[in-house]
Amino acid sequence: MRALKRLLAVNGLVFLLRAGLNILRPTSFYLAEGAPDNAIDAVHVLGITYAAFGLIQLGIWRSQDRTAVRVVAAGSMLFASGVALQALGQNSSPPDTFHQIRMASAAENIAVAALYATLIIRERRQHRTTA
Repeated sequence: MRALKRLLAVNGLVFLLRAGLNILRPTSFYLAEGAPDNAIDAVHVLGITYAAFGLIQLGIWRSQDRTAVRVVAAGSMLFASGVALQALGQNSSPPDTFHQIRMASAAENIAVAALYATLIIRERRQHRTTA
């Protein structure tokens, strides 16, 4: 359980950093300079989503409820999987950072999702043997 909570805490810190970047500098990663206002608004909403999810991930650190930890970890795994699929489905033609490093972003998120899956399975097996 401790390893899963650590991963959630680290992921939560990363999400809070991404939230700040998306809210304060929306063209730093997902959009190119000169992007239309509606696209900037969408990145701001994405930043708010990152902030909320990051706070949940950090907050679960203090939880003793194994089910709650697993649910947040499963949600985090699904988020990483979704971002990986989105990155793989993009082409590299837009000049923004996200599209230019889409394969690296996909690889990073596949690795994170696999780590979550491994830790969730390991935690369930450990809990079964101690219960």
